[in-house]
Amino acid sequence: MITLLIAFFILVALASIYYAPLLRKHIAQDHLEYLSYTKKDHLMSKDEHAFFKVLEEAVAERYYIVPKLQLSKLVQVEKDRNWEYAPIDQTHIKSVDFALFNKAFFTPHLVIELDEKPHDGGHGHGHGGAHEPGKDHFLGDMLNKVGIRIVHINAAENYDVEEITKVIS
Repeated sequence: MITLLIAFFILVALASIYYAPLLRKHIAQDHLEYLSYTKKDHLMSKDEHAFFKVLEEAVAERYYIVPKLQLSKLVQVEKDRNWEYAPIDQTHIKSVDFALFNKAFFTPHLVIELDEKPHDGGHGHGHGGAHEPGKDHFLGDMLNKVGIRIVHINAAENYDVEEITKVIS
């Protein structure tokens, strides 16, 4: 009887090992059906897109332009052997409007924040709200510490390519 019971438990364990990945895959696929995803119409706001076109003209020969770049792609939290817990890392939840990278080595040269006019009853910056008051200070301090210059440019109807070239040089 004990042998039969042990054989039963071994059979159940083997079946679990075999069917568990299949069950997880089925549950994951079912879960996707309950989530509602839609494609975003645009990566950038109208102001950002208009500025991007002028920026391309101003820097095309020297820099790659990466819009909407997550801050963690530019900086990382220093790891200290004495720390038991890492500081709260905000770089994964913040992004910059535009980052310029040197074409020769793909190294960061400059960050540009486009200061947009408020839209839709006070919401601005084209991605859910105006610049938070502390965001500019946080970005400026962090980027300055790691040696990446940040430039703020006010959104406008028209941009002067030569002026943009001067500002980013």
